[in-house]
Amino acid sequence: MSLVALNDGTVFQRLSATRHRLQSSVFVLSFHPLDVVSETAHHSDDGNHPIFLGFVLPKKLVKRAVDRNQIKRWARTFLRAHNASQPCAVVIKAKAKLFFNAATRSDVREDLARLVDRWTHQMRDVKTPRLA
Repeated sequence: MSLVALNDGTVFQRLSATRHRLQSSVFVLSFHPLDVVSETAHHSDDGNHPIFLGFVLPKKLVKRAVDRNQIKRWARTFLRAHNASQPCAVVIKAKAKLFFNAATRSDVREDLARLVDRWTHQMRDVKTPRLA
């Protein structure tokens, strides 16, 4: 499984309109099967499915760049640990203001880990419908 940066703004808009969405107290994870980004699909014969990954972590919600980068590193690590059952696009958005200190850092990490675990269970049940 490989992670590919999701840079296309139209895909971000389409993903925000999708009904495949998981929420936690801090993050929203929107996902959809790969046909959303079929024009940039990376097909491989070895069974590894790419995950197109994007982030929306505004400065208003996560002030320090160090913290924004840490969230991105955690998300990539968690997503690499889970094998995707099919290629898909994933966008992780911050929805609440985050204050990082020693106590809340572990809570944010656990919250993100639980969200990615829920995503892997949901992906097993999702078919590959087309978006409008």
